[in-house]
Amino acid sequence: MSTPARFWAVGDYDRVAMLIAEMGRAVVAAAVRPGARVLDDAAVAALERLKKAADKLQMLVKALTRTSAFATRD
Repeated sequence: MSTPARFWAVGDYDRVAMLIAEMGRAVVAAAVRPGARVLDDAAVAALERLKKAADKLQMLVKALTRTSAFATRD
């Protein structure tokens, strides 16, 4: 498989999960030592997505508040 899309398109998700777990263990075994500082890139990406979602929600709430405030002023 040459691309992630083709890799996932096979549909054998149990095999995909097994390969991902094996790769993770191999990376940790090769690179992480006691006392090493590591960054969980997936957690960082998820946190950034959550912050963006919160910002969008806040903009939506402000827009709805303005709209309903004008709608009730009669």
